Amino acid sequence: MNKDQNGAAQALLREYWQGDASTCPRVAAYDPPRVCAGCGRPLAPDVLIVQPMATHCHYCRAGK
Repeated sequence: MNKDQNGAAQALLREYWQGDASTCPRVAAYDPPRVCAGCGRPLAPDVLIVQPMATHCHYCRAGK
């Protein structure tokens, strides 16, 4: 590439990427906790698959 082509390519890339945030990683609106809010036990991954918003383990939900 010569200098003109290089400058044109840089300008095109600058214009293309300016303000485009679609590829930027974003934090989820709600990240479910990975431990029980009642007793602090870790929540089982299979519970989080079925109930992604679960906050308590099965012991605390059962009242034990």
